[in-house]
Amino acid sequence: MKHMSYNSSAVWRLSISSICAASLAPAAVQAQTVNLSYVDNIFSGLKTVLAAAIPVLVALALALFIWGLVVFIANSGSDNKRDEGKSRMVWGVIALFVIVSVWGIVTLLQQLTGTTNPTTPGAPDIPPTAA
Repeated sequence: MKHMSYNSSAVWRLSISSICAASLAPAAVQAQTVNLSYVDNIFSGLKTVLAAAIPVLVALALALFIWGLVVFIANSGSDNKRDEGKSRMVWGVIALFVIVSVWGIVTLLQQLTGTTNPTTPGAPDIPPTAA
C-alpha cells in the first residue's frame, strides 16, 4: 500500500472555499435570500478592536525604540550591549514605519474609494503662528 501525502495548506484552502461555496450557493441560484448582516457585525467588531490596538502598537514600537536608546547610551563602553541597543532601535523604527505606512495606505484607499471614515484621526497639524 502506497503512503499518500498531502499539502496541509491546499487542504485548508479547499475546505475554506468549499464552505464559502456551500454557504453562497442558494444566493447564486436565487433560491432564497441570504442575510449577511452578521458579516457586517464581524467587520464592525474587528474595526473596533483594531482601532484600539493601533495606539497600543505605536506605543510599544516607540517604547522599543526608547529602550534601545537607553541601552545604547547606558552601555556605551560595551560593544555587545551597544549592538543590542542599536538592534532594538532599528526594530523600533521599522515597527513605527510599518504601522504608520499601513495607516497611510488605508487612509489613501479610503479617500480613493470614497469610503472615508469620519472617526479616522488625521495627521497632526502645526497651528499657525500669529504675525
